[in-house]
Amino acid sequence: MAMTSRVGGVLLLPNAWPPDLCLEVRHAMDDGEAEPAEIVEGDITLDDTVRRAFDVSIDPGVLGRLEDALQGLRPQIADFFHVAITGSVGATCLRYIEGGHYLQHRDCDPRPGSGTEDRRVSVIVWLNSAASHTTAGEFQGGTLNLFAPDSAEPRAIIPVAGTLVAFPSEWPHEVLPVTHGTRDVVVDWLL
Repeated sequence: MAMTSRVGGVLLLPNAWPPDLCLEVRHAMDDGEAEPAEIVEGDITLDDTVRRAFDVSIDPGVLGRLEDALQGLRPQIADFFHVAITGSVGATCLRYIEGGHYLQHRDCDPRPGSGTEDRRVSVIVWLNSAASHTTAGEFQGGTLNLFAPDSAEPRAIIPVAGTLVAFPSEWPHEVLPVTHGTRDVVVDWLL
């Protein structure tokens, strides 16, 4: 089991996914069909000034394996957040190429009919690592900034392959621009 890090309402699980699964999903993304990632705010829109990323459809067999891997981590996530998880939106593979980003947003809009009102916990698993001042990586930039209600400053999380991060879906967050290389992630929203 991965060592859990509990930092101010954020669950970090380093090595939640083994390197071979991360690599298998990345290869499936290479072979998959990529479309611009949508923005869901009442209506579904595309605006690459707000979000520049690609939603990549992958082989159903690989998708099933990654869904099983996420499913296996749900009890730990539920325990951490003290919630009963009744389902999920479904895993999505996202690719951020150079210049890719997502401006500050929330994954949950509590207004009835928003299409996201049932999201409780946002989950991200990084498939590759960012370079930092202490480690080499496959891409640069792409830091996840979380804006927790108990902090005046954003909490910066540097992507590390195989690491799962989970946080309340109503928290504002952003993905800083990727300045070199490609950032690959799997995301899901637990209900």
